[in-house]
Amino acid sequence: MNQEKALQNKVHKLETLLESVKLLNSTQDMTDILQALLTESIANIKDGDAGIIFLFNEKLNCLETKTYIGFDPEIEKLQLQPDESITGMTFTQKRPLRFNSTEDISAITNTMSSRSQQTLKRTFEETFPKIHSTVSCPLIFRDSCFGVIVIDGFREDAKLTEEDLQFLESISIQASVAINNALSLERESKNSADLEETNRIIEIQKNAYKFTLDLHTKFTNMILHGCDVKDILQELSHLIECDTIVVSPLYAIVGHHLPITQSLKHLEASRLDWPRRLSPLHPSHFTNPHSPYVIRFLPILINQENYGWLGILNPPKTQVEKVSIAVERSLAVLALILLKIQEIHSTELRLKGEFLETLLAYRDVDFIHRTITNYGYRKNQLHALLVIDLEPINKTIETDPLLSHSTSYMKALQEQFRKALHPISTQVIPFIKGTQLIFLLETDSDLSEKIQADSLWKMLAKDQLLWQIIKNEWRLKASASNLFTDLKAFKDAYQHALYAIEIGTVYHKDDFLVFYSQLKVKRFLLNNEADELKQFTVDTLGLLIDYDQKSQARLLDTLRIYIRTNNSWTQTKEQLFIHGNTLTYRLRRIEEILGLHLNDYSDRLNIQIAFEIMELQNPQAKTPSGIFS
Repeated sequence: MNQEKALQNKVHKLETLLESVKLLNSTQDMTDILQALLTESIANIKDGDAGIIFLFNEKLNCLETKTYIGFDPEIEKLQLQPDESITGMTFTQKRPLRFNSTEDISAITNTMSSRSQQTLKRTFEETFPKIHSTVSCPLIFRDSCFGVIVIDGFREDAKLTEEDLQFLESISIQASVAINNALSLERESKNSADLEETNRIIEIQKNAYKFTLDLHTKFTNMILHGCDVKDILQELSHLIECDTIVVSPLYAIVGHHLPITQSLKHLEASRLDWPRRLSPLHPSHFTNPHSPYVIRFLPILINQENYGWLGILNPPKTQVEKVSIAVERSLAVLALILLKIQEIHSTELRLKGEFLETLLAYRDVDFIHRTITNYGYRKNQLHALLVIDLEPINKTIETDPLLSHSTSYMKALQEQFRKALHPISTQVIPFIKGTQLIFLLETDSDLSEKIQADSLWKMLAKDQLLWQIIKNEWRLKASASNLFTDLKAFKDAYQHALYAIEIGTVYHKDDFLVFYSQLKVKRFLLNNEADELKQFTVDTLGLLIDYDQKSQARLLDTLRIYIRTNNSWTQTKEQLFIHGNTLTYRLRRIEEILGLHLNDYSDRLNIQIAFEIMELQNPQAKTPSGIFS
């Protein structure tokens, strides 16, 4: 009877094994095979409560948990070294092991690393307190062990038998083939995927190279046919589907591809913020709450020298390779175009500088007249020189690459002054000499009748950003020469303008504009002793100065305006914003204090000379109080 029962059990085990093998070979998916192997093993081992399958990771040289039943998910972190615990011993010895003693199992488990023991401890705190019985079997294919299956019993009466071990070994042998096939399939699939990815990358690189070559050829042809910044921006905007601009080192928009004029107005309005936001050597992002644009500024560099920026309006957050290539190629071409423009400007300024020296020396007269005629000079017309000397306010400008005496910087200043002078003279010929901007203007009258310092500065301030840079970095010392018609007088006119700047530098602390034609009396007065000039002023206006200091009546200001308006009663009261009766009273009071008559020619002449002396002594003073102290 026992033999018959044993035979029936054996037949059942064989049938179960056969069904398990069919199940294992019914799929090629690694996860399904491992899960089926573990499920069938636990189902057919009477005292099996839980199990784990480990596979060997050659790169990490450890056995990793691949699937499990009956354990907390914390067990996924368990990694065992060869020879570590029962699993490691099974892997190294390549033979099945069985233990039915809690003490033996605990002793072998203690060979684990502290990290592995902590993982087991956390796992068992969530499941069972101890393993009372365990069997482990190696997964071997062609004498190479690639994993281990472990079945554990947690009940105190659990006893895993030799028959259980044989069943586990039998199913493991069959499973090893299926697992190895699945691993091979995985490797082939991965290799196939890697090959496809490699081919895809090669194709992308091939297309990128072709795109780069085509774009390079296109840009080269554009340059050979004389394209400019605007042409490059139009092509780039089409390629990247974004609006674009090019900004000079002085933050002027020198080229753009924008859909509407309103867009340019928005950008112009934000220029004042660019100097502190744009890096000369690194990409910058610019946002403005009052502007609908986000702009990515990329520096246009040649040997780490900034030639401006390429601005991309509202760039995409993710940039495809073709966009990167188009932008990179555009930066290179723009650098060449801007370098060419810079070289042209440098050559132009050098030639003009050489011509200026020839003009000042007035040698080779035929060459001078032929050349200056090409610049627009008209013979026998009245001309005058306006000289603007730029004096650095601080030393930083000498080392600042954007604000030094670079060609682009001086050219930009010269052009802005030329635009400002256009309402005064339609024929303006500019020169640069060091930090001096020299303008030869055709005029029909003395420049003092056409321009004043305030009006000149206002015209320059129309470009707010450039004016801000000028005001922060330079003191503007300007002068106008006398009129002349013959180029022989050019040198004398230039010397007179320099003399006027010299006088202005002495008597003005801030920006100034001095007219040589208005210095005749002052030049005469400067030839006299300072004490004599002082005494003349005291004798002429001293009583009125003392009276103003005591009474704050402002009679001296009233007298100055009255004299300078050629005794115009109407102009004086309008400039002072006072009633006519008040002005009449003041003029009568002035005559009483000074003991003179304002209608008398000699008295008026003395007063005019006294005011000229006062300006020489202290041109900054709005009132003359304390001038001679």
